[in-house]
Amino acid sequence: MIWKSTPKQTDNFHLNFYDPFKIKRRKRTTQEQTNALEQVFQIYSKPTAKIRFLLSERLSMSPRSIQIWFQNRRAKEKK
Repeated sequence: MIWKSTPKQTDNFHLNFYDPFKIKRRKRTTQEQTNALEQVFQIYSKPTAKIRFLLSERLSMSPRSIQIWFQNRRAKEKK
C-alpha cells in the first residue's frame, strides 16, 4: 500500500501557521501599561509564567510581549 505524505490542512493549522510574508506592526506599550509593568518590575525582575499571564490579561498584552518587555528592562538596568 502506498501512503501519501500530503499533510492534512485543518483550520487549526492555518490559525497557528507563521506567515513570513505577513507584515507585523509593532505594538507600543501605553503609558498605563508601562507604569504597571514598572511597578511589577520593582518587586519581580523575573516574573513567573503565571504572573506574566495575569499581567497579560490585566494589560491586554500577550504573555510573550510581557516576557520581552521584562527581558529588555533587565538589559536596560545592566547598562
